[in-house]
Amino acid sequence: RILEQIATPSIRQSFKTGVLSSLEKKTVSFEFQSKFHLEKANTTPAKAEIEKAFAHVFKSKIKLEFRLSETAKLVDATLEVFGGELIE
Repeated sequence: RILEQIATPSIRQSFKTGVLSSLEKKTVSFEFQSKFHLEKANTTPAKAEIEKAFAHVFKSKIKLEFRLSETAKLVDATLEVFGGELIE
């Protein structure tokens, strides 16, 4: 139901790649495997649209936190050490 409320296709697609990682009171955290999708979802306009979708569905203001997964951080560090490039 939340995805249905996100009107912008690129924001919806980036948000879909996030995985729920924690839920505490009115804060919901998501982890992303891709820095690209994290950065897209974490822009001010995108995050506002996603938070608006959550508020619509849950009838309450929900704070969202987005972060890069530990696996993605490890991949980024490995690529940096070996000078590689990730092709998605």
